[in-house]
Amino acid sequence: FFHHKLNFTTDSANVSRKDGAHAVMALSLTARASGANTTRANAATVNRRSAILTTTTVLTATLKAKPARGRAKLPPPGKTDVKSVLIVGATGGVGREVVRCVLDSKEKGQMKLVRAAARNFDDDYKAMQGNVQLVPLDVVTSTDDEIAKAVDGVDAVVCAVGVHVTTSTKMSRTRMDTAHLVDNLGVSRLVDAAIVNGNVKHFVLVSALLTNAPALGRENNRSYVTLELLGNVLSEKHEAEEHLRNACEGSQTTMQYTIIRPGALAGGVSDALFRDDAAPLGELVGPADTFFEISASASVRRSRVAELCVASLADVRARNRTVEFTGSRMADATITDWFV
Repeated sequence: FFHHKLNFTTDSANVSRKDGAHAVMALSLTARASGANTTRANAATVNRRSAILTTTTVLTATLKAKPARGRAKLPPPGKTDVKSVLIVGATGGVGREVVRCVLDSKEKGQMKLVRAAARNFDDDYKAMQGNVQLVPLDVVTSTDDEIAKAVDGVDAVVCAVGVHVTTSTKMSRTRMDTAHLVDNLGVSRLVDAAIVNGNVKHFVLVSALLTNAPALGRENNRSYVTLELLGNVLSEKHEAEEHLRNACEGSQTTMQYTIIRPGALAGGVSDALFRDDAAPLGELVGPADTFFEISASASVRRSRVAELCVASLADVRARNRTVEFTGSRMADATITDWFV
């Protein structure tokens, strides 16, 4: 199941429970109280509809090696007006790749401002200061004012933070608390700051496959059970997903979201053991709750997940959607249109 010391998100989080934990919980739990129960009550109905389409979607995408179709009545293809972006978790596996992709967009004149946020920056980032604004930020321990300042002045936020999931990590109560603080409450703090700012148009969240497994009756899925043993990672990510959706559906905001659920992550500077010949032969993309297996044979490159993140910034069809992305040795196609 695990592929070369897997990361399911990007920025490792070795944080102390007592540093900022109470402030995080007070802010996020208050914001989350409204609407959360309604969302859970409706989840089963919505997901049953997704489940009906799942078999057809997966078989079609696998046999024809074409992207699985998203939900109906999507807006027509078109460019967005996103010209500035904040990447949070910029020193992690996916976050670093997102920065590279966005810088490429900047060189092409599509992006005017690139801001990277992380707890610490290495020499590679310091050498890029002329092209990237560097903002020290921790979604758990930074103050509300620091987070508010980080999101101020950008059109979009890409959130790629998360705990580091490995089979060697000690499974302890502290581990579970860390997933709760970072993947759940920390992400929610960032969402709240973007909503309050009022000028952020788009929030892209890198999550993971299987976050919604219990609502679909798949809580005994082997991949889901394994990751939950490593600190309730998927259930905490699911809470953050719900918080983002609820926040964007509120009447007081015009911010829209894209949730990206990749499969097992591989490649990039954080995975020195990754070999090109171990890469999947093809890729599959689909709407929420389409794919249910996370394995080494279905791994996806971090660089490709980053490309999907950046593509979502530029395409109106990505707005208010959840997109699942996985590799497959049964498919032989590379995705060229993420949002069909």
